[in-house]
Amino acid sequence: MSRHHDTPINPARKLFGQVFLAWREANGLKQGDIQAWTNANFPKNKERIWGRVNNSQISDIETVSAIPKISFFYGLAKFNKDLAKSKFLEIPKKDIRAKLVNAEPFTDDNGKVYGITEWFAFYVGETQPPSKWEVISEAEAVTLSKAYCTLFESFQVDHELTKREAWTIIGERLDKHQLSKELKSKVLAVIDNLDDYTPKEAQALKELEVGASLFS
Repeated sequence: MSRHHDTPINPARKLFGQVFLAWREANGLKQGDIQAWTNANFPKNKERIWGRVNNSQISDIETVSAIPKISFFYGLAKFNKDLAKSKFLEIPKKDIRAKLVNAEPFTDDNGKVYGITEWFAFYVGETQPPSKWEVISEAEAVTLSKAYCTLFESFQVDHELTKREAWTIIGERLDKHQLSKELKSKVLAVIDNLDDYTPKEAQALKELEVGASLFS
């Protein structure tokens, strides 16, 4: 991969990295799981090494610290195609094989599996990510935080509750959404105007369908 130093981060590459990370984590895949697939399909001691998707390359695109070669997108397309087929008999470890079999391929809004053309077009900014993987920016996360504060204050006033009473009710409603302890604590801190959401936390709330209905 080509390294870049002290240069502005390209917005398209940053978005690609954020979406790729979100997709990988949503599938419960570690970088090492993809490396296991790479090692099985593109062994280093063979001539067919063009298309490897290594740990370092995944880290580079997620952190926007290097520009991948076209061979990376070839490997990514093959990996995505294999996810769509759900066949990973070549993976020796059962736990990794099970995760790969259950993982969802990256598709567009019409269900088309991303190939090399789609991956590359997304990377260079010619296309936007599918609606399912739209990324929330830092500014949008802060705006959401302020909105939650306002909704909480209105909820408290409209129902003639003390702050503690309102806070307790919202906490009980959050339990129904199966949030992690960390995310629940963050929501309660945000509505108490003690903190703001990160983009990742705001994205998680969106995916769990936690929104204004909390304060109805």
